[in-house]
Amino acid sequence: MIAVRDGVDALRVMEQHQPAAVVLDLGLPGVSGADVAQEMFAQPTLKAVPIIIVTGDATGIDPTRFACVLHKPIDPIELIDAVTKCLSLHRGRE
Repeated sequence: MIAVRDGVDALRVMEQHQPAAVVLDLGLPGVSGADVAQEMFAQPTLKAVPIIIVTGDATGIDPTRFACVLHKPIDPIELIDAVTKCLSLHRGRE
């Protein structure tokens, strides 16, 4: 697991390390989580990586584009279940 502080760091780290899944808060400072997701969709190496969205406001989010959309406050068990499911699905595609 790698944690980052903002969207710029997220994109930089994903260039260096191919993630199996990403938990992405839409409220990231700097480059927003929505912008990070758009960049991931545009990158051939990242577009298949499952994204778990974390948000306090899901207005305008197309849930079909993401592996899961979790609403704040997040239940830790729900987050663990979502990540486990994403990792299982990702491993099945390799």
